[in-house]
Amino acid sequence: MHILGCLDVPTTGSYRMGGVDVGKMGESELAEIRNRKIGFVFQQFHLLPRLPAWKNVELPLLYADERNRTLRRRRAEEALASVGLQERYNHRPTELSGGQQQRVAIARALVTDPSIILADEPTGNLASTQADEIMGIFESLHEQGRTVVIITHEPDIATRARRLVRIRDGKVMDDEALVK
Repeated sequence: MHILGCLDVPTTGSYRMGGVDVGKMGESELAEIRNRKIGFVFQQFHLLPRLPAWKNVELPLLYADERNRTLRRRRAEEALASVGLQERYNHRPTELSGGQQQRVAIARALVTDPSIILADEPTGNLASTQADEIMGIFESLHEQGRTVVIITHEPDIATRARRLVRIRDGKVMDDEALVK
């Protein structure tokens, strides 16, 4: 995930994104890709507890140097609405369920309109009904044309994908398309 997310560069071989070798990019170029082309969703949500949902979602726009406050707020609210949280804009993470916190994290990943979503164990801390809701969001994002990569140890989550790549000790063990 670190290589796919441009957090690390490969020590051997190459990783090309959009036809460009990521390993030859500088830190500022990698940061730009992470901010504009890749949305990250983590198992632990990584929400700032003192900020309401919309401000947590707005953060990537601040990093992208979007100076227009009204635009940032509108985009954050639109992203929250896209994951069904239009009634929870002003709630802090402690006022949200685990599933709602994960939806805030997904909205934060979507606010810059990335083409790739990387989700690391996004259902690992959720009850099965919440996990089903989160997977429904990811499936919808994929149907809209986004690339969604889910890293999971949960077989029932993995089988919902269209392609399953099994990795063990850093090596690809199996790569198969699943019939849907």
